[in-house]
Amino acid sequence: MLCLASPAQAAEIPPTPECGATYKVLITQLAEGLPRNPTAKQEAAVNRKFAEGLAAADCISDAVPLYRNTRAKPFTDQCHEAAAKAQVFVGPMTAKLRPALRAFESRIARPYRKRIWPLLNRILSPKFDDKPREVARLGRRLNRLNHAFQVRSRTFLRKTEQIWADDAYRIVVTLWELRSLLCVAPGIGISIGEKPGPETAPADRFLLRNVDVVFGSLFYPIDAFIKGLNEAIKDRGSRASVSSIIEHPGGFIDPPSAFRLPFPPTD
Repeated sequence: MLCLASPAQAAEIPPTPECGATYKVLITQLAEGLPRNPTAKQEAAVNRKFAEGLAAADCISDAVPLYRNTRAKPFTDQCHEAAAKAQVFVGPMTAKLRPALRAFESRIARPYRKRIWPLLNRILSPKFDDKPREVARLGRRLNRLNHAFQVRSRTFLRKTEQIWADDAYRIVVTLWELRSLLCVAPGIGISIGEKPGPETAPADRFLLRNVDVVFGSLFYPIDAFIKGLNEAIKDRGSRASVSSIIEHPGGFIDPPSAFRLPFPPTD
């Protein structure tokens, strides 16, 4: 029988610094505890241990919704209160980040796209099939543009990361707590650019309003984990895909239409 926490028992939003540190330890243990090719049963066991670790540290109200497919109840008074607290916590970071994102788009990303796509179309054009030297020349030009863009992107990321990096782990714990309280569904998908409407649930409204900071915070622990455990996971196929997202922020070239919050597989 599932016992939901009452408002008096709910974990804190925003989470304490201690909960941020606990999350950092647990997420590292989760990654280390998975075998190279885990079965569904092994994944479920590790995810359950992770969720129960957060609950044991009083960082989330209930571990069960994090590893079991329990139906969301997003319009409860508790969810209204939790979403409001989350907005007070994260909203100021979003207010600082959004102007920087607009500036990056207009000054760096948009000009880059205008130069890169015509060049790619030329390289892929059938008329260059029998002109390897011309393709090589265009490829070198493409590489120079990519390198310049990546340098500017990393500079931008380092500067804007300062807005939320110190709170990244606590922001992610906030997401887990919203799921713990059944304020969001398991595996919820967030559409980039979607606007909250009158029927939008409170927690979903919070996520949509702060999608940029949420997205950055979700990747920040992955980035830190990769840097700290480079050797330990160098043979895993997942490392290459995660590293490519972090090191080559394609979201600034062609923004993704959506992403999914990392709630573990549900049974």
